Amino acid sequence: MLALSEDGTHWRVREENEDWSLEPGTPSVRAHWRPWPDVEIDTWLIPAGRRHLRAHRIRTGRPLHTAEGGFCVPRDEGARQETGEAGALVATGSLCSAVRDLTGTRRGEVVRPSPNGHLLWPRTLLPTLRGELEPGEHWLTTAVYADTSGQAPGLTTLPTSDLLKLLPRR
Repeated sequence: MLALSEDGTHWRVREENEDWSLEPGTPSVRAHWRPWPDVEIDTWLIPAGRRHLRAHRIRTGRPLHTAEGGFCVPRDEGARQETGEAGALVATGSLCSAVRDLTGTRRGEVVRPSPNGHLLWPRTLLPTLRGELEPGEHWLTTAVYADTSGQAPGLTTLPTSDLLKLLPRR
């Protein structure tokens, strides 16, 4: 999910769509939403095997902090964590979750959400991309990876170039 903030502390997420559509000729869904009256977002979700892509076109009249997460995994002391300039990965047991920024404008980090926010696990780890936007139009594109096979790839080996052709035209 994409979260936005004016101050980096208090966050807004999509609560409802103003409009949505199935994109013709693709397996993608587009949603149009507004967290503030002067911030307009179109989000595309595109399935791609063990990954899915998210593309966000953001038109903002104010500076914003952004945070976009993958999927939580249970937190344990042996969990593998990787972060980099454009991605984050967490793996524990047979579960792996990773996010990679395809626009190269955000940094990866692993967040430790507050306890008891997940239905299955009381403590979790969440791979996240963080960035900042100035007023104007911006595109954020993300490859989100999840796997239960225990075959967690390294962050640098997550495939990305083959996915770019699935994204909406800018």
